[in-house]
Amino acid sequence: FAKLIARESAVTELTVGRLMGNYILFSDAYIPVQTGMALYKALMADGGKGTFYSLGPDVHCLFYKPAGEALKMPDPKECFHALADHAGMTGRRFEVGYAAAFEAFTEILESRKEGLGGSWFTAPGESTSQAFMRRLKRSDPAYEIYKAYAAEHAERWAEAKPLTLEAALKEM
Repeated sequence: FAKLIARESAVTELTVGRLMGNYILFSDAYIPVQTGMALYKALMADGGKGTFYSLGPDVHCLFYKPAGEALKMPDPKECFHALADHAGMTGRRFEVGYAAAFEAFTEILESRKEGLGGSWFTAPGESTSQAFMRRLKRSDPAYEIYKAYAAEHAERWAEAKPLTLEAALKEM
């Protein structure tokens, strides 16, 4: 099990590093756009009525905020099934025991909705950044890294530049 945990830890660190590198982590009110297909899907979310944002020329991602209602936080089970489907479509599968444990964990997360007013991750009025930092142990070796990232993320979004569709297409 130690080998499996070490592998999962390494994969998680790489994934979080990629998300942090483009400020996708904690940008849950926006659709990240890094490819032409993602741009098309973002525009389809509301028929192109929303707004694109840039966080600067050094960030290799644009963000699309659909017009109207805020994006809904995805359900844990929905995310797990999307991940499992993606793995299956690319010729990979989760180990049976791992898949069962992962699905059971998502059920536990979903059960939290009842006590959190329909939300499974954040308390009412709390951002995902705040919820994440609240849960992260201060003794975690990566705590200061996440704390600095959360502050920089907030700074970048405070200076985010809205883009027209033409400007977004040019950036792509």
